[in-house]
Order: sequence, then C-alpha cells, then structure tokens
Amino acid sequence: MVENKSEVLILDGDDWLFNYYRPYRKIDQGEFDIEILGRPSGEQAGAHTVDFVPTGWWQGTVPCDLRGMLLENKVIADPYFGRNCDQSRWVEDYEWWLRKSFFVPSSWQGRRIQLVFSGVDYEATYWLGGKQIGKSCDMFSEQTFEVQDLINFNQENILTVRLSP
Repeated sequence: MVENKSEVLILDGDDWLFNYYRPYRKIDQGEFDIEILGRPSGEQAGAHTVDFVPTGWWQGTVPCDLRGMLLENKVIADPYFGRNCDQSRWVEDYEWWLRKSFFVPSSWQGRRIQLVFSGVDYEATYWLGGKQIGKSCDMFSEQTFEVQDLINFNQENILTVRLSP
C-alpha cells in the first residue's frame, strides 16, 4: 500500500549522459522494405536498457537544450553567434538519448514517488529501469510519472529519455 506521503525526484544536474543515434526508418518499396543503413537507432542499440554501457557519451547539464549541452562539450560553436546555428543544423536529424543513474533511499519505500519533467523537447519517450513509463509531445506541458513500483531502493536506477527528431 502506498502512503499518502509523496516524494518528487529532482534529477537536475551536470551528471546526465547523452548521445545521438540515427532514427529507425523503413522506406516502403511495395513488396520490399529497405531499412536505412548505417548506425542503428538508439532502441535497436539498447540505449534504454539497464545493461547498456554508454561508452563515448558526453556529459551534460539538465535542464538545458541539446545545443547548449553540445556547446558545453565543445562539439559545436556557439549557435547564438553569427550563423553558427546553420553549422549545427545536423542536430535536428538525429534522435537524442539522455541517461542518468540515481539512488532512492529505502526510507522512501511505501511512499508515492513521482518523476516530474518540467519541459522536455517536443517529442520524448521515457524509460525507467528499461521499462517504458510514458511519452510526451508537448514541450510546454509538465510530464509526471508515478514510479514507486519501478524504483530499486538503495540500488542504482537508470532513467533514459529519447528525444525524437
């Protein structure tokens, strides 16, 4: 039974990991479908699973926009200077994945626990512990997820967010 007391996890910080993948697309060719060749989508690569190892991912600060995190990592030039935004237009062609590990104390067991996202880019999918917990299609609406049944208390929890192009 869940207590009346609730807890909100605040996961802002500079310890998020992020990277990009080519979105999965099929081209309908009538009798045959052609899969876009190259790098797999993040879901095909298993980026949402707890066993996935994010080797080579950048570290970023949330809240922030993707270009801000890329600028923070010196991947792009300042997009707000001159015509630099044109040089980073490629960002819009990829799906972006963000991951964060966190711990929840056992003293929170039995309580209502919510993950609250105040503003996530337009189209997003959320996983906790490899299980999809929701989707959103509005960057101006708060997204709240009840997660008490998915939390591993006193153990690592993995939250993954995919931003679709």
